[in-house]
Parts: sequence; structure tokens; C-alpha cells
Amino acid sequence: MPNEYYAELVGKMFWYRPGTEQYPRYRLHLSASPDRHGIVCYEQEIFPSSLTKFEILEVLVLGKSRSGLQDAYVYKLRLEDGTMAYMEASSLGTYTGLPRRQLVDNVMIPDPVTMARNLDSASYGNIYVFAEDPREILERYSRQQREKSEELERERLAREVEVKKAEQARIAVAKANAKKGGVRIGMTKKQVLASNWGSPDDVNRTTTVAGSFEQWVYDGSYLYFQNGILTTIQN
Repeated sequence: MPNEYYAELVGKMFWYRPGTEQYPRYRLHLSASPDRHGIVCYEQEIFPSSLTKFEILEVLVLGKSRSGLQDAYVYKLRLEDGTMAYMEASSLGTYTGLPRRQLVDNVMIPDPVTMARNLDSASYGNIYVFAEDPREILERYSRQQREKSEELERERLAREVEVKKAEQARIAVAKANAKKGGVRIGMTKKQVLASNWGSPDDVNRTTTVAGSFEQWVYDGSYLYFQNGILTTIQN
């Protein structure tokens, strides 16, 4: 029901950010009453000059809308300085027969950076109403940006550490291999594994009456063993 829809916001706090637009959606008036035809009329429009908090005290039906076909729901407000004011209830979300999708349908929340510009000045364009103190929105946005930057910096430093560790490991392996030296005829398989040739990519084995033979494959190079002793090197 429309009255239940508009009554959802009674008792809630909002923030009015002034602007210079000629026909604002969020109009505040000092009085609201029906004319002789029962159409609600608003008088004495007021223009707060800085960010102003207000509370919705109650929702009223003072007459009909301008078309005269529907009830006109009106919010009675109390500004933070104690001033009583009135606003068309549809300004904070028009009843469509569907549940309210969020705290305030169609309440505009601009980009926090844009919002931060001259927040307490009436020198900019659109008037906005916020369901949360825009200064807190801006503070949260700034904190999130700062945390994001800090996280990116931590990730960058972690990558640098990993790269440094990988380079140190590569250098250590290179030094160890340099100390091991190459291979030579007469080495045992154990000595070859301890050399800078290391383990082969593949091993082919053959056994005959003359003994056991192995071919160790190294990316285009080959070592041949007979009975466990290196007999041939093929590069």
C-alpha cells in the first residue's frame, strides 16, 4: 500500500546537499496545505546554504496530487537547526506497487570525489539527498583507495622478493654447477649425476652377454655407459 511504502522512511535521517539547479527534485517548504480544490500546495520554499541533516517525522496525506486523481503524500521534516519543513514524499522514491529496492529509491549519490568538491557550498549544480552522511561516504572511499594502494604496494614488494629469491637460487645453482665441473671418460654414473650435467632427460638401457649398456639423453647430447662406467660422450 502507498501509505506503508512512504511510512518506511519515517524516523530515518537524511542529508540535504544544496545546489544551484533551477528546478530541483528535492524541494523543501515551510508550509503545505490543500487549496480550495483539495490540491496540496507548497509555500515558502527554503534553500539551505550548506550540507543539512534532517529527520522524517511523519508522512501526511493533506489532499490530492496536482492531477487530482491520487492522494498526495507529504513528509514532515525537522532540519538539524530545529526548522520544520515539508517535502513531497515521492521525491524520495515513488510508489510503484513493488517493494522498495533500497533505503531510498532514486536518491542520487554521485561519485565521492565529485561530491567532495565544495561539499558545504551552494556554488555547484544539482541538489542531492543522501541516506548516509556524504562526509562518511567520502571518508570510507578515501580509506578504501588508501587500502587498495597499500595492498598493491605489498603485492609489488612481494613480487620483488620472489624475483630476488629466484635470482639468488639461480646464481647458487650456477656456482654449484661450476664447482662440479664437466664430465669425462671413466666417470661412474654417480660422478656424472654430481657434475654440472646432472640427471638426464631420458635413459635407454640395453643388456647383452657382454654386459649392460645405457644411453643418457641430455637435450641433444648423449652419454654412453658400459657396466656403469662412462665410455662415450656425444655432443
